[in-house]
Amino acid sequence: IIHTNDDSSIGNEPVMHNVTTGVGYILYRVNGDETYFDCFNAYQQCNIRLYERRDMTGFVPTTGVSIGVDALELDLGSTHTFHPQVFPSNATIQNVTYTSSDLSVARINPDGTLITGSEGTAQITVYDGTGEFSDTCTVTVASANSAVPVLYGYRMYSSANGIVNFSADDVSDFNLVDAQTGHEPLTAMCYVDGNFYGFAKSETENTGYDFVIIDGETFERRTTNLWSYYYCRDMTYDPETGLIYCMMATNATIYSLYFGIYTVNPQTQSFNLVGETNRYLSVLECTADGRLYGIDMFGYFCSVDKTNANCTKIAHTTVSDINHEQSMVFCPSNGKMYWMKSDDNGGVFFEVNLADGTLVYIGYPGGDYITYQSVAGLCYVPTDEPEYQQGDIDMDGRVSVSDALLALRCGMEIVTLTPQQLTLGDMDGDGSVNVTDAIMILRAALIG
Repeated sequence: IIHTNDDSSIGNEPVMHNVTTGVGYILYRVNGDETYFDCFNAYQQCNIRLYERRDMTGFVPTTGVSIGVDALELDLGSTHTFHPQVFPSNATIQNVTYTSSDLSVARINPDGTLITGSEGTAQITVYDGTGEFSDTCTVTVASANSAVPVLYGYRMYSSANGIVNFSADDVSDFNLVDAQTGHEPLTAMCYVDGNFYGFAKSETENTGYDFVIIDGETFERRTTNLWSYYYCRDMTYDPETGLIYCMMATNATIYSLYFGIYTVNPQTQSFNLVGETNRYLSVLECTADGRLYGIDMFGYFCSVDKTNANCTKIAHTTVSDINHEQSMVFCPSNGKMYWMKSDDNGGVFFEVNLADGTLVYIGYPGGDYITYQSVAGLCYVPTDEPEYQQGDIDMDGRVSVSDALLALRCGMEIVTLTPQQLTLGDMDGDGSVNVTDAIMILRAALIG
């Protein structure tokens, strides 16, 4: 065996143990003590992590790892957290790592959280800390609803400013829902429980911006007591906290000296700083389960920490120099994220992959690139949901054996149900869906 060491500070006397074809380990003597290395392949050069140990007494080798579930079926836009087990339970090395066979379908974070990005199938593999053992789960991602959502937004810099709507798969045809004649245009907008909320240049003050509420049915507009010096670039409602998150800046220019995220309570209009962002975000949007995302001015798709406004890059969208009115919207109905990007000539509409940040081009607002159709404040406005019978987990209008099977698979952690499905499947009211609920649903289905 030929040994080379590029760091003499960790020792000069290699002692090889169990070095045969395959896996072994190394001990170094460091200042008279022994230092243990992770297992490695004896025929490959590798970087090895050091574990300080005076001797090998008490070291328990790993014998296997389990990811916990063989297969998962997830809705597009949803997440799942794996809870792997290392065997034996008292193995000395307990850390694990993950890989995904298709990052566009599913991205897996180091903490075991899986983010769905597009329809398809991906293999999620967990490895034990030595790299010798692994286990795999097949993840299938599909859209929960094939219906194309209708989106709302606020059209700016046109002869017909106001609230518009359009189909998410055809942005060439804008419908003017209400012309906000005589009012300043909204720089950002979101929808919460029947009302549109937004910021607009103050109509009573010489500087600053008013917080505006527009009735979702009558489109009557009123200004609240909340006034801000800061320009709002984009805003989004978080159903998890019940707060509106706003991306604010001191002005509308690209190189503002201050970018920060604030929250607004839609009931009280209280205005609070979350924190200054470490990236210059142009858009901000929250998913149905409370995950916050943004795209910065240089085109990087980021996750955003709601507690401190810290941004973590996920990937580059391939689009740069984002310096006009923008907006992003998540649609719970189909689990997709959309982005309206604007530039000097007009807007471009994309679908954004939540897993890897890649873009799918959809079209130009208004159908013509040279027609300036800048739209701020994209919103998803939910339609009236039908009433579902308790036990109708698949929401097909009846309680059947398929609902019982869904409950059983949920109890076995094979599938992950949406919050609404969990409510429909919780027959005994204990806060979970398990085998007991599956039996109760099966009885209801057989009785009719």
